[in-house]
Amino acid sequence: QFQGSVYSGESCKLDIAPAAKIAYDNILKNPFSPKHTNICTSLSTKFEESDEKFSPRLLGGKFNESFPEKLYRLLIETAEGKSEIVSFLPHGRAFAIYQEHSFMTDIIPKYFNLTKFSSFLRQLRLYEFKKINDGPDVGAFYHSKFLLGMPRLCSEIKRVPQSKGSPAKNVTFSPNFYSMPPMGTNQLTKT
Repeated sequence: QFQGSVYSGESCKLDIAPAAKIAYDNILKNPFSPKHTNICTSLSTKFEESDEKFSPRLLGGKFNESFPEKLYRLLIETAEGKSEIVSFLPHGRAFAIYQEHSFMTDIIPKYFNLTKFSSFLRQLRLYEFKKINDGPDVGAFYHSKFLLGMPRLCSEIKRVPQSKGSPAKNVTFSPNFYSMPPMGTNQLTKT
């Protein structure tokens, strides 16, 4: 059922533009048509908890998520039950991988077509994620637009092509995220 610009079904809740109502109604009439994919099963309902709705772009009837968007979804969906393997850090501005082997065998295959940890690290570098080299978060990864509770910023993270001869830049500066206010859905509602 449509209520304004929000569709509220049995299994999911999506923000959709009023102009998309006709297309969405067609999907509901014939959800098993080869032209359509089941939108509700492609999204985690955990994104409803965020003040800013996660809204992957549709391309050709399928969700087109970039690497940062999939990584954000991975971290949110594994927050319960797998946080001993990978999780956002308490301040919400970086994430850490605690068990590399379990991460690559249990979690990565569900989200990415990667088999080597070095390939995952390469993707992080291509999207300009930085590794924290010192302080309490040593070994964690961060990006200025990859913040807990702000999934829409992930779409602003762009892949940077690297020339074959130039290595990735080494960053010697590691920010102190504990001196900043924590990120997350609780922080967003306090205005």
